[in-house]
Amino acid sequence: MHRSVSALSLQFRRRVPSWKRKVTVESFVLDTMPGPDGNELSIHDVVELLEQRNAIITGGKTREGYAIISLPDHSNFANLSDSEYQKLMMYLTSVPPMHEADLGFALVVDRRNDKWSSVKNTLLKIASFFPGLIHIAYIIRPAGFFQKAISEVSHKFFREEFKFKVIVCSCVEDLHQCIDRVELTTDMDGTLPYHHKQWIKQRIGLEEFSRQTQSVSGSLDKFTWRLRESISEAEAAESEMVRAMLNSETSDYLALKEQILSAARTGEQLLSDIRHRLEPSAMVNITAVERLLVQLEETERTFDEFWVEHSARLRQCLDVQRFYIDYKKILANLEQHMKMVSQMTEIGETVKRVEYLIAEFNAHEKICANDIEHCEEIVNFGRGMISGRHYWPLECVGVRCDELERTCTTLRERLEQRSHILSKSLQLLITVDKANKWCTRGIELLEARMDNCACGLDAAEVGLSKLVEFMETSNEFNSVLAEYSTPETKALVSQVLQRIEDVKTMCNKKMVTLKRLIEKPPRPVQTVTPEPAIPLQPMIRPSNFVISPKVRQTAVLL
Repeated sequence: MHRSVSALSLQFRRRVPSWKRKVTVESFVLDTMPGPDGNELSIHDVVELLEQRNAIITGGKTREGYAIISLPDHSNFANLSDSEYQKLMMYLTSVPPMHEADLGFALVVDRRNDKWSSVKNTLLKIASFFPGLIHIAYIIRPAGFFQKAISEVSHKFFREEFKFKVIVCSCVEDLHQCIDRVELTTDMDGTLPYHHKQWIKQRIGLEEFSRQTQSVSGSLDKFTWRLRESISEAEAAESEMVRAMLNSETSDYLALKEQILSAARTGEQLLSDIRHRLEPSAMVNITAVERLLVQLEETERTFDEFWVEHSARLRQCLDVQRFYIDYKKILANLEQHMKMVSQMTEIGETVKRVEYLIAEFNAHEKICANDIEHCEEIVNFGRGMISGRHYWPLECVGVRCDELERTCTTLRERLEQRSHILSKSLQLLITVDKANKWCTRGIELLEARMDNCACGLDAAEVGLSKLVEFMETSNEFNSVLAEYSTPETKALVSQVLQRIEDVKTMCNKKMVTLKRLIEKPPRPVQTVTPEPAIPLQPMIRPSNFVISPKVRQTAVLL
């Protein structure tokens, strides 16, 4: 039984997606038959009739497998109204499983302490109405001498009046020839254990469990219908409304889940109580409880699958809305960053100004890096949705992800370009400062007067050495200035290079002069012996007298 229910449920799940499946428990109703008024019977409708033991179903079976319904002796069966009798029989025939009830029934009518007329009335009542197929009726005839004599004569005349077979047994031993003792209760000298009050209690518990599962079924139907309606509402709702909807439905789901588990606990406890006093009559009750538990378990599984998909649809709806909100916000930030980078055109005129611009750019670049990282997270989030299961159309998400990636790439390129420009500008200005200092140093060397006299020969050699050393560093600027030159700094670089060339030209001339001085030293100074002192006389110099250069030089040297 369990295997067939599970197989049918699995086939049902394969055919229909769980989010479209109607989560219901249609088979939670026990196998009952409608009463005379058309309503389904419950044990509460016939509990008084059952307590009177007018008819019982003990779980025993004939050798052919027919379920036995017994009409015990000392009962009030003959006084039952037609309505009471019909309700009682309709309930008892609904107790066995459907496949057993379809096989038919066998009746055991115990009338050992009754009259023969009661036997006849009982058979006539049964023949007039029975909600099932009767194969045979075993009659244990009255045991009194007079009633026995009447029965021996009378049953020959009416046993052909019924559509079912009638076997009259003189005693229970005759009955044992037809039905095994293990299938009969102790009141017919059988060994089948049966406690009528316990059986009624089990049936009451079973029907209460059935009603509980039916209540679960109704709640699930209402809830799943509401969930399907909420999907269409979520399509046009704002994020906050969808989130509130999901939270509310999650609470309802957990409450229903607890209701299902509570019903399952009730069924497990009932099953344990029935198994505690295991009797053949309890087997049908055990089967019914197990069937309800299996269906309840299957319903719980189906409900969980339905909820997982439904909640996933709502969460994906929230994710899509969140993606679009984040997409708009980050795209606006990226476009603003690109605009600001495009406006950063200043390259600075001094090293300090460029260093300030670099610090300003680094601060902005850090902000851009945070937004780029956030953008990558949003793109990964969108790609993750696309790679997973689609509950909503996600084609536009892919388009937005591509757009964000292009924007990030463009912003990175512009940041790298700006960083490169500022770096080149800084290196250029540093080199220009060094070149200016180099030129200043060259001018200082040129202004040093070291070739005016013979005693400056050593100084000339030192000066020449310094100029040679100085000129060895003259070519370190050209390559750097050329490398870091930009269209904006081309004029500045040209001026610096021209100044360097001017300084180099003057230094080269100075070096030539110093080399000549060093290579042609001044004449040595001759020693002249002084003459005796002669009183000086006034000397009259002609007006056209000129001192020769040689004499002038000698005088200077003296």
